[in-house]
Amino acid sequence: MKCIAFTHLSPEITEYKLPLILRKRKLKTILFSILKLDKEFYSEAFDEINCLYLENLKIQTILKNFIKDPANFTKFFYRLFKVKADVLVSECPPYHLGVLFMSIFRKRSLLVYFPYDMYITRISKDVVGFSKIKAWWEKKCFKICEAIMHKGPNEELDLVPANYGIKNKPKLRFELYPMEELFINYKKGNKLSLKTKEIHLVHIGSYKKGDALYASMNPVLRNVLKQKLHVHLYLRPNFFTDRELNEITDSGKLKKYLHVHNYVKPKELALEASKYDFGLILSTPSENANKNIMKFAASNQPIVFLEAQLPSIVLSKKTEFINKSIDENYLGFSIKDTTNLKKEILKFDYEKSLDNIRDYREKNSMENNIDKFIEFMDKLII
Repeated sequence: MKCIAFTHLSPEITEYKLPLILRKRKLKTILFSILKLDKEFYSEAFDEINCLYLENLKIQTILKNFIKDPANFTKFFYRLFKVKADVLVSECPPYHLGVLFMSIFRKRSLLVYFPYDMYITRISKDVVGFSKIKAWWEKKCFKICEAIMHKGPNEELDLVPANYGIKNKPKLRFELYPMEELFINYKKGNKLSLKTKEIHLVHIGSYKKGDALYASMNPVLRNVLKQKLHVHLYLRPNFFTDRELNEITDSGKLKKYLHVHNYVKPKELALEASKYDFGLILSTPSENANKNIMKFAASNQPIVFLEAQLPSIVLSKKTEFINKSIDENYLGFSIKDTTNLKKEILKFDYEKSLDNIRDYREKNSMENNIDKFIEFMDKLII
């Protein structure tokens, strides 16, 4: 394998780490992305970046961008039909884009489908309306691809219906691994708690206010703050309304324990998180959500905490795949009820966990697993 192309709506952090290490191995990496991205950041990982830089997929947005910069649109599609890569890794959702990209690269590249989040395994059996259309496109992705790369447990692939045709297709389980380049070593003197004499937790990634799949995280967050535990959130500006902040902080009584920070670049997250004592993973599935949504979830949050040498606290027992490595390797702990969270923190063997995190992340780094990825692809393109 000499050249590998990646396609997606917008890149996840995995689409930075993986191509970056491949590039260091002297492999050519090419990116096709639809939505706006930080070109300077991703240029470290890709030899060539082709991006439409759209804000969204609305027709008026696409037309506006085309009129504004027709040369970029022309270049994007010219390269899309011209590039000859040994391997194409197409990350989804959205699934219709995956079908489009794989159809264009058909007969030019080995088509590898990378479902960042599977759909058919996590929805109810009575699929109707928009959900049915979404499931149909995902089925097409499984059908058209020649190999599958996935980040979750093998058990989830077993739930994919037989008529999706994946039984005999090569499969690579490639987890979300921490990257050695981002490792931060524990330094007690850098901890914010050393100055305040109080415990500080940090939550990164998405924050749910309530939808069809997830209940609002606000009540859980309020319960944590009530125990005089500081919580640091990294969100876009003005994420919470005044009413929401009033609700979360119990009419302002808990305001001193809630800290909302602005967005931090992915490469800087581990360093930023290392200032705190624990990484907090908030998981709040709605009552009607399919249990597999939480069971098979593979979040990047614990990976950042590993890079920061920070023990993780998972506020759910339903996230089985995430909890397994954390609980079994003492990389933190999971808890069903937040009522006694502070007591659990105080009795936690912090020094033991720090040692375990250091050993675990070195063994399970992206660098130490990259050969598995390269060998898998090489066998298929011979």
